[in-house]
Amino acid sequence: MAVLLLFSACGSREARRMLDRAEAVMSEDPSEAIAILDSISDDGLSRSQRMHMELLRAEAMNLTYQSMDTLSGMEYVADYYRPFWGHSHRYMRSLYMLGCVFRDRGDAPTAIQYYQEAANQADTTQADCNFYTLCRIYGQMAVLFQKQRSPRQELEVERKAYDAAMKAKDTLAAISYYKYMAGAYYALGMKDSALTIVENAISLYTKRKEKSKAAAEMGVASDFYIKKKDFRRADSLLKQYEAYSGFFDNNGKITPGRETYYYTKGLYYQGIQKTDSAIFYYRKLLSPLIDIEDVELGYKGLMSVYHHLGKADSTLKYANLYAQANDSANILHSADEITRTQALYNYTQFRLQAEQERHHAMTNLYVAFALGVILCILMLIIYLGIIQVRHHREKVQIAEQQLHTRLSELEHQLTIKEMMDVEKEMMDSPLVNSFHEMSKSSVKKPTLDEWSQLRSFLRDKLPAFWDKLHECEPPLRIEEVDVCLLIRLQFKAKDIANLTGMSLQSISNIRRRLLQRVLSSTV
Repeated sequence: MAVLLLFSACGSREARRMLDRAEAVMSEDPSEAIAILDSISDDGLSRSQRMHMELLRAEAMNLTYQSMDTLSGMEYVADYYRPFWGHSHRYMRSLYMLGCVFRDRGDAPTAIQYYQEAANQADTTQADCNFYTLCRIYGQMAVLFQKQRSPRQELEVERKAYDAAMKAKDTLAAISYYKYMAGAYYALGMKDSALTIVENAISLYTKRKEKSKAAAEMGVASDFYIKKKDFRRADSLLKQYEAYSGFFDNNGKITPGRETYYYTKGLYYQGIQKTDSAIFYYRKLLSPLIDIEDVELGYKGLMSVYHHLGKADSTLKYANLYAQANDSANILHSADEITRTQALYNYTQFRLQAEQERHHAMTNLYVAFALGVILCILMLIIYLGIIQVRHHREKVQIAEQQLHTRLSELEHQLTIKEMMDVEKEMMDSPLVNSFHEMSKSSVKKPTLDEWSQLRSFLRDKLPAFWDKLHECEPPLRIEEVDVCLLIRLQFKAKDIANLTGMSLQSISNIRRRLLQRVLSSTV
């Protein structure tokens, strides 16, 4: 039954093979991993296989940029992989995915909490530490700190992400985390440090022949040089950005979400006094499909150009539009702040609940540990007691055997035939038989006359044995002589105790002393 239950708990071998295959292709082709997971039948899956499949599905969704806000089972997956002691790679991954779920739900503080717990599962002192996942956990934390407008915390985790990526030998990821430090330095007002990082990132990408990635950073660097009024350097960077970044289609239209580039381009043309071109690029930001913050930049740029041209009407028009866009953006930011405040409240409640659960868990752990220690001590005591009893029994048996052997050797003067005849005569004698009958009861004891007869009987039958008993130094006491006689007549310890009225322990002690004295006597 145990074997059958074991096999039933293992789940489907085919499912296990497919899960292993999905995990193997996850980093290279997450879409293929999803296809493999979708092909696995739910029938016959063990609980461990179901948890593994849920974890892999979440990781594949994250890698393919699918929203994870609807995933409701990651808490159970994390609980399943929670280790009783030490660290667990899969527990680390499940906490990471749980953080991504709350990230997509807009609950940044809770997401950061899970990311931090996931990072704590990484034992960086071990050779098998999962630095590949660790650097991505820190990277996700950095993004959330950037959105929370916390540049110092962002900078701290970006550095940790960079260090982890270098230990994972993922150079491209390391450069990526390094370049993101520029935004944090810029937010802290350290613009020269930010520019240095951007230029270093361009150099690192160029050395690795990552032309498009290097060009993408040139677009960022160009903004710094425009503000420094180094328009020649800015022009070179903008051209390389447009030619090699891969963000532009054949018609020169930039990838949606990167329209801020039009404002940078407008600033450049405005700086070199090409106002028509500046107005052209600023107007490209006025599309209703573009983010309100980019629209705000477009109105700001047009207001600046027309003010420079001295056109008061146009300046006033775009100043009003800029103010309206700014108000809309502020309303949007206010809504974000309200959401962030609510998330922080939820985070505080979550931390309080987590601390209470952790306290209960630690209390239960201490109780279980104490009970385990007590149980181990009890088992040790019982074990040592059993060993002691067995050892005592073995010593008694050995002592009895040695005493019997030694007493038998005292009769060496008798021939074998004489010994057999005498032995038979002794054992069949009425006197010995009467002692055997009395030994079966602890009530009836031999009389002094019967003891005397037994001594005379043995002195007559075994004279050499009798003489040797009386050669011991110091001489044996009468009760010790009687015990020797009864042992020679093959009475058991219990029978001797019944005949003499002594306890079994006393008999054992006498036999042990007799052995030492008889063995030490000369024959």
